[in-house]
Parts: sequence; structure tokens; C-alpha cells
Amino acid sequence: EPNPLAREEAPASIGGGGCHDCSALTSVIIKNPDCKFVDDAVQTIPRTATIYGYENSTAQEYAQRFNHKFEILNEEEQKLSYGDINGDTAINIMDVILINKAIYGKADLTAEQVTAADVNKDGKPDATDSLLIMKYIIHLINSFD
Repeated sequence: EPNPLAREEAPASIGGGGCHDCSALTSVIIKNPDCKFVDDAVQTIPRTATIYGYENSTAQEYAQRFNHKFEILNEEEQKLSYGDINGDTAINIMDVILINKAIYGKADLTAEQVTAADVNKDGKPDATDSLLIMKYIIHLINSFD
């Protein structure tokens, strides 16, 4: 049975004023193969930054179109990280916010995000998973095993 929080097309986006001074960025990792690039993404990602992403993704297309260096994510970088729901390689309050939004129907998660959010591995991201992620952030637990 499909998970009601999962949705095939729930792409994130880059651009739209999310980064006010991104000139110091040296690399950007984009784990969503269908990431949308807003018109001002050209100014958001510096030309000198390397973009890491999946082969044949919108990130690769963007990098080629705007002459950025592009590197395909290796197998280790592609592995799922439980608790890192937004895929930014850190488990923090932003992941808690995203799971809570999904629980209350205010955000849609990709199938990969649903798996990352289900830290207790009971088949569904819920308030228990949100609490476990918070406990991990404040070091009350060291892992999700």
C-alpha cells in the first residue's frame, strides 16, 4: 500500500532569493534528481561552485547549461541517511520542521524522504519519528538503531 506522505513529484527548488550572499559557496550537493531551478538560480550558485548530483538529473542539466563543473555523486554520497529528510547532509531542526509539515499535510515528501523520515523503521513517518530526530539533535540518543 502506498504511503500517503509519499509523492512521486515533490521537487525542491533552488533560487528565489533563498541565499542572500552565496558567493563563498564552493560546492552544492543536489540529491533531488528533479530539483527545480528558479530563474535567479544563475545568481544564487556562483560559477566557481562545483555542483554534485545524480547522472541525467536537472542538476546536471543546469550545470551544463550554465557552464558549471558537475560531478556525479558516488555511491557513498547517494546512500540514504536516516533523519536527514531534506538531504542537506545534516540532521537538524530543518528536518524536524519538514517531517512535522508532512505529518500535518503541509508538505509532500518524496519516497526517499519518507524512508529517511521513518527513523524507527515502522513503515510510516509520524510524531514518534519526529521526537526521535529531536532527541538525536540534542544528543539524548546517538543513533536511530
